[in-house]
Amino acid sequence: KYIKNCAYNTITAYYKCTKKDILASPTRMQYLRKLLNEAICVGIADGAILPKNFEKSTIEELFNQKNLDATSSMAMDVLNGKPTEIETFGGFLTRLAKNYKINTPISSKFYIEMKQNSLYSNTTRILFAAALLLATALVIVSFTSCGNSAGSQSLKEKAVTRENVISNDSTSVIFFAGGCFWGTEHFFKQV
Repeated sequence: KYIKNCAYNTITAYYKCTKKDILASPTRMQYLRKLLNEAICVGIADGAILPKNFEKSTIEELFNQKNLDATSSMAMDVLNGKPTEIETFGGFLTRLAKNYKINTPISSKFYIEMKQNSLYSNTTRILFAAALLLATALVIVSFTSCGNSAGSQSLKEKAVTRENVISNDSTSVIFFAGGCFWGTEHFFKQV
């Protein structure tokens, strides 16, 4: 079953497709056969005893079933953005193949590309979550700092202060409306 899944789970997850989609594409069918053949070679090297015509009987078993709209659980994981079994069906197989000095170019290609897509997908989710968290924090800080930025000074006291500044100082006075931008008033007081 592991040998079959190294091919079937990998190709359906890679293409996010069903059995029917594989049958409809000569390229995908060819990749399935190559994935299966590579897994068979590694399995035999590792001591698996397989019946004659294992490749042919496995292909027939996959596609002679009634439900051609079915796909693998690994393909469903990819479609649902969940972690996959690519290490089980791709990583382990390619590492074992290296130990036996067996060339597995198709299995390696699918494994590397799916691993990269998985890393990209996870990184994207993490960055999105971080950005969302940062935006939420900024909104909370913004709303909590929108109160009276001059403290408890009343409007009348502010007007008296402004008049005193204007009448007692020969320099020009500029008033900035900072609103909820909590750093604006503090920054311009420093100038």
